[in-house]
Order: sequence, then structure tokens, then C-alpha cells
Amino acid sequence: MPTPETTARVTGRCSVHPGSVAVAVCDGCGRRMCLSCAVPVRGGTVGNECLTRVLGPDAPAGPAVDRRAPGDVEFLLAGLGFLACAVATVIPWTNSLTSSHVRGFLGTWETSPVSWALLSAAAAALGVAGWLLVRFRPSLRGVPALVLLAMVAGAVFVGAVLFLADPPFATHPFLGPWLTAGAAALTAVACVATAVRWSSAHPPPSGRR
Repeated sequence: MPTPETTARVTGRCSVHPGSVAVAVCDGCGRRMCLSCAVPVRGGTVGNECLTRVLGPDAPAGPAVDRRAPGDVEFLLAGLGFLACAVATVIPWTNSLTSSHVRGFLGTWETSPVSWALLSAAAAALGVAGWLLVRFRPSLRGVPALVLLAMVAGAVFVGAVLFLADPPFATHPFLGPWLTAGAAALTAVACVATAVRWSSAHPPPSGRR
């Protein structure tokens, strides 16, 4: 286990598990490690990925170390989903020949008259920005942020479905709302899956009330 002196001087988050507090620094590569990563070796601490280099032939054989944090794959899928939603809100949402409403590229941002497409477009842009913020600020990643992203994806879905049900006057829905609804549904599922994986990997301390 990390010594009290090591624990006292280490700050920040684990480089592999951003949701866990760092308690030691790897003597092999210098990365911050949480309790589940730190391995005591000869008076110091190293990560599993550095055991072979530190111990040489004395290193125990073991499976390859997966450096991905829990939910990383699902979180990546959520990001791709938000990107797909944003792209789908750029293409035309109607193919009407008698009206120009929400017809051309970026027509979803039309404000006169306002349609449900604007909700999807704004929520998709917010989702991309929120995903990038959580991606590059690992300390923000947690169940609340992931649930919020799922709700944003839900807003994209609702906007597309309501547009299909109630398009602007004299228009007919085209490819845009269908693609947006499908991408938003998959994005919401990916966000929820990430939250579930994250929650199962980071249970609250048993002593917390």
C-alpha cells in the first residue's frame, strides 16, 4: 500500500480512473495512481503496466492491462452520436416545393417561423459542447453529468419527433428529422450505459450516509 508520506504529497486524479483520487505516483512512469492501480514494490509503488520494467524477470505473469476507464467505449459512442445529431440538423429537414421553411442547409436554425427543428439543432450543439467539456475535464465525468447529457440527447429526439408530427405549414419532413431522431435515441442509450458502467465501477463508500 502507498505510504502515508506518499499519500500526503500526491494530489489530483488517477490518470486511468479519473473518478478516483490519486494516492501515489508510479515509480516507473510517474503517472498518478488510485488505490486500485497502485502496487507496492520494494518500498515504492508502481502501476501494473510498469511491473515488468521495474521487476524484470521477477515480474509475475498476468493479463494485459486495460488502461481504459469504465464506460470509455460507451462514452465515445455518445460523442459520435452527438456529432451525428449535429450533422443531421445541418441537412435539409423538408423537401417542400411550396415553402422554403426548414428546407435548405442549416434550415433548422430558422427562427421565423420557429419550428421544433430549432430545439433539436440547439440541443445537438449543446450536446457536442457538453460532451467535449466532460471529455477534456475528466473530473467532471460522473453520473450527474452523464445523466444531463442523456437528457440533452432526449431533447434532440423530442424535437425531431415533434417536427415529424407537426411540421411547418405546407411542408413535408425530409431525411433530416429521421436521421436526427435515430442518432439521438442511440446517443441517449450510450449516455445511460456510460452512467451505469461508471456507477458500478465507483460505488459510494459504505460508511457514507
